[in-house]
Amino acid sequence: MSDSASFNCHYCGAIQRFVAGFLIDGREACRECKDRRSPTCPNCRASLNPRLPKRYGTCKTCQQRFFVNSDQELFDSIILTKAQNEDLNIYHQRLSRLRHWGITEEEILQQTQIARCNGTGANGATERLMHLLSDRILSTLAEEHRFIGSDGVFVALEAFSLLKHLFRSTPNDALSTSEVAGDVVAFTEEHKRLPRPQDAAWRTLNRFLDQGFSNMPKHQICSAMAWHLHIEGRNCSEMQRRSFQEMAMLYDAQGVEFIEILAGTCKASADLHGTRVATAKFVSSPCIPCDDCDDPERVESCSTSNWCNCTITAVYD
Repeated sequence: MSDSASFNCHYCGAIQRFVAGFLIDGREACRECKDRRSPTCPNCRASLNPRLPKRYGTCKTCQQRFFVNSDQELFDSIILTKAQNEDLNIYHQRLSRLRHWGITEEEILQQTQIARCNGTGANGATERLMHLLSDRILSTLAEEHRFIGSDGVFVALEAFSLLKHLFRSTPNDALSTSEVAGDVVAFTEEHKRLPRPQDAAWRTLNRFLDQGFSNMPKHQICSAMAWHLHIEGRNCSEMQRRSFQEMAMLYDAQGVEFIEILAGTCKASADLHGTRVATAKFVSSPCIPCDDCDDPERVESCSTSNWCNCTITAVYD
């Protein structure tokens, strides 16, 4: 292997960055040209047929399976063992989350190839990228708030993922990891401990309810909060009731005099289906979720922890 960290492959002309090349007849070559000119089994090092398969094959010498992947930057060879291929698949799953959190393709390429040179594999590359992301987010916080450290940042990142799931239809830039990290700081200062990601997400949701979020009406924020409680296995009935109430208040502000109830699946709400209620009356006393929900397919009633499938709609006569 040559010592150059950036070079043009003599054989294919490809530009190689952050990694050293291989010498073939005294000339620098990329790993793909090296492997395709003289392929060897990654398991037993025996020579392979130069006509490599597209995806995988079996070595005739050791009878072990090998995999071919020229798109990856994690290993020094495009010919991989089964363990390396599995490691690569895990790494690609991790990269999906890292991209979601704001890591760029340039950073992925650089840190992956550094891990390749160091021989640290997927774990080494992931660790480097996570520390890079942690340092970036901490730098956006006031110096006195950086006490949350990388552990606090990782909590914020998990909470960010939960929130992005709840607000899938919002613009990508409507919510930032730094913003959620600020809520982790506030929680930690108040409770003298780092929150769970779920608790950090809940604090952010409450801030959205107080201050607004991406021009989203309050009833949608309440609905997201209710769903957050639901997936946590907690009572979501009151938050769903507030969501319906906020929706009715929006209709009332638009001059809608009546709303119509669209029932869900339970028998109790079936009696309400199609019922028209004065908007102002519904605002003062929402009648869904039903307190006596008796859906036979539910383990518990709507009024405890399960999700109410009812909704309301404006009546325009």
